[in-house]
Amino acid sequence: MRGKKSPNAPDQWRQSILEYIAQHPDRPLKGRPLARLLSVPDEQYADFRQAVRDLLDAGEVVLGPGRR
Repeated sequence: MRGKKSPNAPDQWRQSILEYIAQHPDRPLKGRPLARLLSVPDEQYADFRQAVRDLLDAGEVVLGPGRR
């Protein structure tokens, strides 16, 4: 099923992102290192990035100094 995306694919990563941030509030990370820690497959990285953007837009996460 490579290349096929479900309509809510970014939502699949939302919970993982929020859980990681809640468990490591003192450890800011940029997108790619966070994706590696969460074992995001390369073909799902775009969905992961969209989930991060959605969280930023909703105010659920913020960028810190140095855009982390």
